[in-house]
Amino acid sequence: MKRAFLGRPRVSFTRFLGLLLVAVLAVTIVEFTPAGRNAAQAATTPSGGARQPASSGPAERPDLVSAQLAARAEKRRIEVTGQRTESTSTFVNPDGTVTVDSYSGVRRVRRGDGWVDVDATLVLADGKVTPKVAKAGIV
Repeated sequence: MKRAFLGRPRVSFTRFLGLLLVAVLAVTIVEFTPAGRNAAQAATTPSGGARQPASSGPAERPDLVSAQLAARAEKRRIEVTGQRTESTSTFVNPDGTVTVDSYSGVRRVRRGDGWVDVDATLVLADGKVTPKVAKAGIV
């Protein structure tokens, strides 16, 4: 005995499950990849452009975790001062990535508890000509 089919054909369970899986994966990729997230945020911004960073306070934090939280909340690049050296600066970007700016020479020197940028301007001090701020004096 043959059955007559009236109406829409039934989609097999396997095909339905496959389509559902593809849809869930597509949403996951768009939502959780940095490029997809930035594009989605730009699309939902009223002006259609990127949001302006909230510049409240200094763009630096003492440790990586607080820098990550601040960068994400303020939507701007934050420097991790605890990882600062004479020739490197470490930054956390709003998307969670970390950037290390590395310089070929000394960019800053430690003075007391903080860092001071190198200043090669020559000054006369104690009868000697020396740079204002340098790692080593002139002999």
